[in-house]
Amino acid sequence: MSAFQTSTKINDCISYTFHLPLSFQMPVNLLCCSQQEFSTALAFASTFLEKQNLSLNDEIKQKLFEEFSQSTIQKLSQQLKKSQDEVFSLQNTLRTIQDSQQTTLEPFKKYLESETEKRISAEKSFADEKISEIKQSNSRLESVLQNELQKKSEKISELEQLLLQKTKVQNNSQRKGREGEEELESIVFHKKGWVLTNVGKSAHSADSIGTIHNLSVRFEVKNYTNKIPQKEVEKLRNDMNDHPDTDMGVFVSLNTGIVGVENLKVEWTPHNQLIFYIGNFLESDIDMTLDFVEYLIQSIKPFRELLNRIQLSEQESALQEKLSRSTTCVQSLLKRCVQNYAEYDTHRKALQDRIDALHISMKSNFAGMKSEIETILSILTGIKENEEIPVEITTPTTKSKRSKK
Repeated sequence: MSAFQTSTKINDCISYTFHLPLSFQMPVNLLCCSQQEFSTALAFASTFLEKQNLSLNDEIKQKLFEEFSQSTIQKLSQQLKKSQDEVFSLQNTLRTIQDSQQTTLEPFKKYLESETEKRISAEKSFADEKISEIKQSNSRLESVLQNELQKKSEKISELEQLLLQKTKVQNNSQRKGREGEEELESIVFHKKGWVLTNVGKSAHSADSIGTIHNLSVRFEVKNYTNKIPQKEVEKLRNDMNDHPDTDMGVFVSLNTGIVGVENLKVEWTPHNQLIFYIGNFLESDIDMTLDFVEYLIQSIKPFRELLNRIQLSEQESALQEKLSRSTTCVQSLLKRCVQNYAEYDTHRKALQDRIDALHISMKSNFAGMKSEIETILSILTGIKENEEIPVEITTPTTKSKRSKK
């Protein structure tokens, strides 16, 4: 069948072409058979050849597979042996390297362990030192804080004590101030019959106010132990400016002088109000001083009444010039009156001081005369007196200074 080339159908006949070797002899049966028999023979031959070729191919394949397997197994065995040799060599090399590394790394390991221990010891020592320093610093800081807290506590205690003292002083000052106001109110009531109303708790109202000879008069009373400062004087001036309907103001310092004022002084406000300043009131001739205050009130009464009428009059602008001229005259006259009274008060004090000095001198003379009499009697009688004869000498009473407002 391998020689079959082509087949060709001509009418009812089929022509087959084969390529055969020259030595091939065609069987006679094939040449004499019918077309159907020839086709069957060819089919059988074809099947036979296919089976033969298949069998031959399987044997070849089997043989080739066996040869390939043997070759592959041999190669694999060689490679396995080579690999085993390489593995063995590598194992030997690894052992050599491990032994070498072990030999090399052991000192390094010991060195690292030693250095690590030293480093840990050094770090621990450093940490212990730092902890000790921190503890010492904390101890010092705690000590400083304790001292500061102690100082703060002491300072707070001092401030509390100072505040308590200030509060007591303020309360005492307020109490003394109220006592001074009550004392002046009592004096003017018993000596002059003036009734004063205390308005000290109201702002910008002075301490007391009263109506004297139909004029409104405000009193500012100070019960200090030192000179009255200028700010207290300004306070009365402001109070008078806040109450232009008030006719007159009296500033009284019971026990001390006033800064900027000898003992007596008058001044006028922008609203034509008279302010009379009195220093050392309780050391002065109280009756005479109150008489002078009353004289001033009576003196400015027509002036203040005229001023009020002018302010209510339709001819205020026409009368204002006359008022200005009269104001100058009134102020000059009152200033001269105050100067005269101040001169009187100065002479009175000088006379009082002279009387006190004469009294002391006379008392000394009495004591000397008594001693001389006793000496003479002792010489004449020869008897020495063991007991002295008491001699009573009266002294003039002097007013004691009051305490601070």
